[in-house]
Amino acid sequence: MEPEKQQPPVAPNSTPEAAVPPAPAAPPHATLAHSYSEDLAKAMQTTDAAEVQELLSMAREKETVIKQAEEEKKTNWVFVLGTMLCFAVSGAVLWFIWDRFEQAQPVPIERVEQPVIFSQLAPIDTTTTDIRETVQHLRTTATLELNTPTVIPLITAAGEPLSPDEFLKFSEGAIPIGLREQTIALQLGAIATGTTVVPFVLLTGKDQEALTAQLRLAEPELLRGLYRALGIEISELMALFKTPFADDYVSNAPLRVLRKPGAEVPVFLYGFITNQSVVVTTDTAAFQQIYDAAITGR
Repeated sequence: MEPEKQQPPVAPNSTPEAAVPPAPAAPPHATLAHSYSEDLAKAMQTTDAAEVQELLSMAREKETVIKQAEEEKKTNWVFVLGTMLCFAVSGAVLWFIWDRFEQAQPVPIERVEQPVIFSQLAPIDTTTTDIRETVQHLRTTATLELNTPTVIPLITAAGEPLSPDEFLKFSEGAIPIGLREQTIALQLGAIATGTTVVPFVLLTGKDQEALTAQLRLAEPELLRGLYRALGIEISELMALFKTPFADDYVSNAPLRVLRKPGAEVPVFLYGFITNQSVVVTTDTAAFQQIYDAAITGR
């Protein structure tokens, strides 16, 4: 048996050699941070000519890459600043042009249409009479100028003109809510055509477009709602309550009319005499006289 090997004795005062920590790894971009002078200094310490040339070549390449990166950075900043300047100049030019254009435009003047004013009879206190007596008065006892539309003011006991709701209550009529909301005033009038006296209702609205739309929607109820104010004998026209209206013209003014089946002459009609005033009546000749009076201001 071989004798057991013994470890050499350790001196009492000796200490184990301290471990040398590993050098930190250079960051990936560290090689690009070397300058041309550093690589040149490293090349000067190298004696091998081929290695020297290689080191010098690498140094030049690194220096070139760094310079290109710096140039590209400068170029990008110049591009960004140039783009921002172009936008700023373009915006200033567009604002200048728009401002000049706005100043050159005429300031729109809001057109407020005055209500149609016709001749008037003496007011009637609606608390002392009813719609039938009022229409009869227009047809028989009132003094009306020929071919001249005349309004009869309907007033309350306090002497105030009737509101649209009060007018409908007095005339025992009704109109759909949409048309009512577009109505400013309802007035009763009449015109002497030479052969008869024709009552009419003058409706003043807020806006022509909205008023037109609401009148179209209200057509199935117009005859039923206003026949008493026009003195119509409704027993003869009840079959027309659901009859669709038709288009017609008088004095180049568009009309919406109701006719009996097979008849040419309308028995109920309405049309605009101004942008905000509508006449509802029963006779096209009467409408034409009212329309002409509104246009000429007489």
